[in-house]
Amino acid sequence: MTTGRRFVNLAFTLIGVGVLGITLFAIGQTQSLQARARQIVDNMLASIRTVGTLKSEVQHRRILIDDHIFTRDVAEMASLEGQIASVDARIKAMARAYEPWANLVSEHATWVRARADLATLDAPIGRALALSRQNRDTEARQEMDLVAAQFALVGQDFDQLIAMNDRSASANLEEISRIRLRLMVTLLGLGLLGLVATAALGRWASKQVARREAELARHAEMLETRNRELDAFAGRVAHDVRGPLTTIKLAMTPLGRKLPPDDRTLETLGRGVARMEGLVEDLLALARIEAQVRGRCDPARVVAEVEGEFAPRIQAEKGALRVTVDHAEVSCSEGLLRQAVANLVENAVKYHRPEVAPEVSISGNAVDGRYDLRVSDNGLGMSKEEAAHAFEPFYRSPRTQDRPGTGLGLSIVNRVAEASGGGLSVQSHLGQGSTFVVHLPLATGGVGEAGGRG
Repeated sequence: MTTGRRFVNLAFTLIGVGVLGITLFAIGQTQSLQARARQIVDNMLASIRTVGTLKSEVQHRRILIDDHIFTRDVAEMASLEGQIASVDARIKAMARAYEPWANLVSEHATWVRARADLATLDAPIGRALALSRQNRDTEARQEMDLVAAQFALVGQDFDQLIAMNDRSASANLEEISRIRLRLMVTLLGLGLLGLVATAALGRWASKQVARREAELARHAEMLETRNRELDAFAGRVAHDVRGPLTTIKLAMTPLGRKLPPDDRTLETLGRGVARMEGLVEDLLALARIEAQVRGRCDPARVVAEVEGEFAPRIQAEKGALRVTVDHAEVSCSEGLLRQAVANLVENAVKYHRPEVAPEVSISGNAVDGRYDLRVSDNGLGMSKEEAAHAFEPFYRSPRTQDRPGTGLGLSIVNRVAEASGGGLSVQSHLGQGSTFVVHLPLATGGVGEAGGRG
């Protein structure tokens, strides 16, 4: 991996981590603010509700005492005293519950004063109830009139506590609103910063990609030029070799007259010349592929010609040639495709197992927007290592060195397929046979007649 790619990956990783961090921070702050606001509202409502209930209970207590003074019925007095005792118990319980909420200095001072003012009512109320039990109502009412101002003072204390809780809640909510605003501004700033950083990085990455693409284009152009030069060189070499081969062939006739009848020199020389001629023809074929690749053809028609050429030869070997090829129009020169299929069938016949009659199957059909032309045989097959090198020029398996060939047949097929915009693949099992698949692009207009031939 180049330094530039490592930098791009690191930069985008940091941006991703930053975005994740900002998101988690925003989620955490939002949840914290929501929890704090909920707590403030809950405390405010609870405090106001408790103080309001305390105020109501104190007023209810005073009403019950007034009813006690006005009644003369002993049983009703007892019932009222029970109600007053229940109200007193509730007042004490609510006072204990409110104590933790009175945490502000001014609130706590007001609460202490309210409790003190409330406590000063106990003695006068006790005297008023005692006088009321003796039906000394006038004196009891005078006791209650004396503490009327104290009851009003307790009510004022409770009103102040309610107002304090309300102001505290409002102040806290305003602070939360300010914090939320600062959080939004911070997140917006971080987002803009991330956007600017991403844009800058994207621009830099685009320049790097454009530069890399330009380099690849230059390299591809250089490679194409060198390939053309190599093809031209191969063509020139082939042409240059043809002349000496022709001279050798012409010289073989008078040479044969001078050799003894049982001399094998001329036969050996003939085999060498034939192999050299085959190699020259294969080199010329490789050199001409790029120039001849353009064109369109019907694979079914091409295979029919190859079938007519090889069927008698395979039948002579007591073998079978089966053909099932759909009609279509593919992007490939008809001559090159004929040579490619012929090379594959030639190999199927050449490398058949000695003890088994050759069986060759040719099939073809359109698949997923392309055309697959398959040539299968029941020959020697290849190992995985041999199949990995099968398309390399001049490669020949050590097991087939005794059979004629130049090692360029599959290279030519592969070159034809790739130059046409497709490819060549193989599936082979040692001792069972091989299946070669020529993948070709469909020409504009696609598949023609859907029928096949068998």
